[in-house]
Amino acid sequence: MSDARRPHEALEVYRLAHALALRAHALSLKLPKYELHEEGGQLRRASKSVAAQVVKGHALRQYKAEYLHYLARAYASAEETIEHLRAPPLPAGDGVRAAPDG
Repeated sequence: MSDARRPHEALEVYRLAHALALRAHALSLKLPKYELHEEGGQLRRASKSVAAQVVKGHALRQYKAEYLHYLARAYASAEETIEHLRAPPLPAGDGVRAAPDG
């Protein structure tokens, strides 16, 4: 692969999404051992999906419907990432997360 910048790398949304994926990955590795593989894996997959969907959409930008489809999926993955980041880790052995008060 060449060292030339890929077209999507010029997009600020891609750069932000890529940075999110790197930070979320690092953060997920700090989760308690009992959450590392399940919740940590979900967080890593969701956060990496944001940038990946932006890349796919940008590659198909000449087809407006496809472009918008992938941007909508990127947004959905971003929302999923936020949910994983906001959800507190479960205590060991607990299978149910309590809803926040408010």
